[in-house]
Amino acid sequence: MKSLWTILAIWVVSTQVVFANIYKIQGANPNLTFVYKGEGFTDAHKQRIENIAVIAERDVRLFFPEMNKNINFTVSTMDVDLSMVGHATGMALRHTGTAEVQLRLSTFEGASLDVAINDGLRSLLLHELHHVARGWAIEDNRFPYGIYIAAVNEGLAVVFAELLTGNAYDGNIGPADVDTWVDEILALPQDANYNKWVSGFHPDGRGAIGYKTGRYIIYKALVEGDKNIVQLSKMSIHDILKEAGIKPPKQD
Repeated sequence: MKSLWTILAIWVVSTQVVFANIYKIQGANPNLTFVYKGEGFTDAHKQRIENIAVIAERDVRLFFPEMNKNINFTVSTMDVDLSMVGHATGMALRHTGTAEVQLRLSTFEGASLDVAINDGLRSLLLHELHHVARGWAIEDNRFPYGIYIAAVNEGLAVVFAELLTGNAYDGNIGPADVDTWVDEILALPQDANYNKWVSGFHPDGRGAIGYKTGRYIIYKALVEGDKNIVQLSKMSIHDILKEAGIKPPKQD
């Protein structure tokens, strides 16, 4: 069994960002494009967002060199409290063709865009680009439907971003008894409601059950198995669960 310190000792790309022209960033992918929707984005904001995105994409590609090189980032704001996840959220819409990643930065109660850019943008980018690399995307998803499948894929992206940045957000961390949620989601029917069980709120008040349970599963796999986060990211859902000592359901 490996210690958590051993897990954290995997090669981690520096998270320091030097803001420079993106074309001068070593290893920059010239195939990245950016679209901004809404008001409030100054030229300085756009330059910082693009620099962080270019560096994050470069870092993810070091681990997953087969990831699609053509990626568009659509950036917008939203007046929603996202402080539990670094003031930023998003989604990977496509991983094929021109991959599409949506980034939404919180300006809740008039907060400056700088808050989201500084706090959560890099983590968000690493998370969503992990989805692109793995093929976990809304419009061209390569995985079958199922809450436990979503939980594992979201857990992989959460842990990947945490290990590369050193940042863990309260919105992704389950309670002390999160282990009891594993059997609960494994027993769900394949068509169980995604919003209730993965990203939204359950009627009993729990939120982001899939993310929190998935994070627990992935750290359990890292501690109890012999694979690192990159190796796990290239494995099937079935094998990841086995690595964590969890018996997969028959529908996988």
